[in-house]
Formats: sequence, structure tokens, C-alpha cells
Amino acid sequence: MSSRCSVCAIIVTYNRVDKLKYTMQRYLETSVWKILVIDNASTDLTSSYLSEVESNVPDRVEVLRLNENCGGAGGFHYGLAYAKKYLDCDWLVLSDDDSYPAKDVFCRFTGVDGPYPGESQIVAARVLFPTGEPCPMNRPMEVPNFSLIAKNFLLWRSLLASDDSLGAAESRRPVLASSFVGMFIPLKALRITEVMPAREYFLYWDDISFGLDMRSAGVGTLFCPDLVFYHDCPRRPGKMSGMRFYYYVRNGFRTIQLMPAVIRYPAYCLKAVTWLLQAVRQGSIRSYMRALRDV
Repeated sequence: MSSRCSVCAIIVTYNRVDKLKYTMQRYLETSVWKILVIDNASTDLTSSYLSEVESNVPDRVEVLRLNENCGGAGGFHYGLAYAKKYLDCDWLVLSDDDSYPAKDVFCRFTGVDGPYPGESQIVAARVLFPTGEPCPMNRPMEVPNFSLIAKNFLLWRSLLASDDSLGAAESRRPVLASSFVGMFIPLKALRITEVMPAREYFLYWDDISFGLDMRSAGVGTLFCPDLVFYHDCPRRPGKMSGMRFYYYVRNGFRTIQLMPAVIRYPAYCLKAVTWLLQAVRQGSIRSYMRALRDV
């Protein structure tokens, strides 16, 4: 590990011990300095597995056990709060329990020719499915421009979604915000800004909201497609209903409020219609109306 830059991985997990085992294996094969696992009060074999790993490699693995399931947003909130108070490193990198880095990520990041940009901005990795195709749910959110907004509107997708056709050879560039999967956060910037993930989000949009809040505090995001993470998630998201759909809509509208004005109002209109149609199709009108009320 380069003495110039130390990285701690923060992984949030809940009741997916098999996914977690593989993710931990992949992280332990890298040169990451430390792995902090946030156990969201799992009720499967996660706790016993983590106790075993923690005892086997106590110098590299630390477990923070929460008393209740706080969702991904709460897990990352408490993980970052713990890191701010107790850890002595330069960078934090975030992962779900089903996402993991390519073997060369930390060598690239900490090496002389790596993307280490100082401690003034977040660094976002490129996220792929394990088979190598781009993972749409983890696309970075691009800085608004008319051609991008128009193209995505015609394709009926998120207005600031990045273009997957740009590929891995694409150069590094600033983006508006990014997914927590493969997000490198400078610990110094986290301490200075006091920005934290909104734990009340529970699920969905917490990463984009965090990135927008950091941007408002003067900490931008740099997308580095030569850094690769893998996300072993479903290719087609399952049906969202009940509280999942409620969080998705409520948090989405709250996050849109944080966006630049040039995209805020078009996004409101597009998402209001899109999510209403989705609510009608799946019988979630009550969840949709409750989300609107609580925005």
C-alpha cells in the first residue's frame, strides 16, 4: 500500500451473507488498508460470519453492528460518522454487500499515475455487471447540458444519465453526482463540510442527494472510468410497491429539489408523470400520494 494514500472500504450489509462473503473475499484480495462493515441488524448468518472474519484478520476488518435495520442510507450514514470520528486514513470507498472492486482498483488509485486528485473532490468509479456490461442503475449523473437532456428525454430515461456508449476509454470528467458503489470520498473533505447521507431516506436516492449536498459545499465529483467496480445486482429491477415505492418517489422528489434549476423543473415534470404511470400500473397510488404529501 502506498504511504501517500490510504483507503478504507465501507460496506453496508443486511441479510445477504452469501453475497457478502464473495464481496469480502474480493476486497481482501486487494491492497485496501481496512474494511469497515456495517451490519444492519442482520438476522441470518451474517453476524457469525463477520465475527469469524474479524477474528481472522483483525488488522484489516472491523464490524459496526447496528441495533436495527436503518436501510442503505442509514448504514452509510453511521459508517461515515464512525469513520469521521475514529479512522485515520485519507479516503473512504463505499460498497453495497453485492458490489466489489476490480483487482487493480486500489493500485490504480494510489499509484503514481493514478487518479488521485488531492483531497478536494469525490472520485466515482465506473460500475459494471460481473459480465462486463455497464450497470444502468449506477450510471453517474452528468452535468446538465441541452443535448444530453434532449437525447435522454427522447429515450424516456433519466435526463442526466450518462451515455454507456462512451466506454471505458472515455476520459475523466466532472459529473453532478454518482452512485455510492465505487464512490471514493476524501475523509478530510467529509470532516470539513459536515455533509452526511440522509439517514431518513432509508432506501434510494441517498447517494445522489449526498453528492449534490457535497457539491453545494464545494466538493465536486470526478468520474474516472478507468477505475472499475462490479455490481452483482438484478439486470431488471423487481416491482417496487408499498414502502419501497414510497421511499423511491419521496426521496426522488426531495433530491430533485437539490438539483440545478436548469434541470430541476424538467425533472419534476418528467418524474411526476413517470412515477404516476408506474403507480397506476402496479396499484401503488396510495404510496405515490403519500410520497407527494411527505416531500
